[in-house]
Amino acid sequence: MLDNPAEAIWVFDCSSILEIRRLPGVSHHVAEKIYSKLGSLVESGQIVFPKEVVDELERFSNPRPSQPDLPLTWAKKHQAMACRHPSLFDDLPVVLQVAGAVLDPDKTGVEEADPYVLALARVLERQSSSPVWVVTEERRDRLSKISLTTACGLLRLHCLPVRQVLRLNNIFPEVLGP
Repeated sequence: MLDNPAEAIWVFDCSSILEIRRLPGVSHHVAEKIYSKLGSLVESGQIVFPKEVVDELERFSNPRPSQPDLPLTWAKKHQAMACRHPSLFDDLPVVLQVAGAVLDPDKTGVEEADPYVLALARVLERQSSSPVWVVTEERRDRLSKISLTTACGLLRLHCLPVRQVLRLNNIFPEVLGP
């Protein structure tokens, strides 16, 4: 399943990009280091995300004058490389048919990233010999919306939270070290 994390392709969801700054013991300075190391994984082709992830991060951006919005800044900096994959239109109907409840009914008129994350993972799984993993923090199902983790299960996709991805890639312990 995941013998060598250095060979994996990680398809990031917004929730995981945002989660980095919420991790215990992660100051703004430490978060900058984590995003920098994740940027190296983007440049090596291991981290990808659809353009809709950047759009969603922009909608929820809340920069402070003293500190930039690190998640959005990181995603925009790496957008060209991370979002380089072709159209996902062939996979979107399948995703929506199997896991359509991943869409939040309270967000009408907004293009949500979740189905695009799932479609990208499906495309990459077919095109790559590397293991493909969706990286998400969404675990809680509601009556009207299933989590991205549940949608991954329905679509037979692997998923992990960002904390595990950081550990597997020797980022989290290294950054929090002396």
